[in-house]
Amino acid sequence: MGHEVLLVVAEDISSRELTSRQLVQKLLHDTEWRGGQEYDKEPYLALVDGRRAQRVLGWKPQYRWRS
Repeated sequence: MGHEVLLVVAEDISSRELTSRQLVQKLLHDTEWRGGQEYDKEPYLALVDGRRAQRVLGWKPQYRWRS
């Protein structure tokens, strides 16, 4: 019997003013931004990936931080 490590998270970040990239630059200014093209399409995309929880549990966030 095995186990899965899952992150059950919102699909976007809670900042109203700052995009994900701006938030990382402000709070973790010594950290290199490694976000991909998905952040060009959705600039407020979450900084952690919860797709495994969606796939394994069939779970989908009902709400977003941003409207």
